[in-house]
Amino acid sequence: MEQHGSAAKMIFLICMAGVFVCCALLYLSPRVYLIKLGYTLERLAMEQRQLWEEQQSLRLEASSLRALDRVEAWAREQGEMVFFKREQVVYVVREELPERWGK
Repeated sequence: MEQHGSAAKMIFLICMAGVFVCCALLYLSPRVYLIKLGYTLERLAMEQRQLWEEQQSLRLEASSLRALDRVEAWAREQGEMVFFKREQVVYVVREELPERWGK
């Protein structure tokens, strides 16, 4: 009879420990999830800052590449661009189109 009582106590204690473990897991799992989300958020914020800095750098580089003096210098060196003399330029005056051609 004592064995039956001690076995029942043992089963009760195991069941109580199981309930305690389940409650602890239910209590801790949302907190662990929030901590993971916090780390993910921090990583994404750092990545955003890096991408923003890279974007600013690329914008600065693009604007320097579009600088007219630089483009002109490149065209003279690589493209063999030459400027026309004033007497070589011909101005065309726009005339009115005939009515049959429309506007």
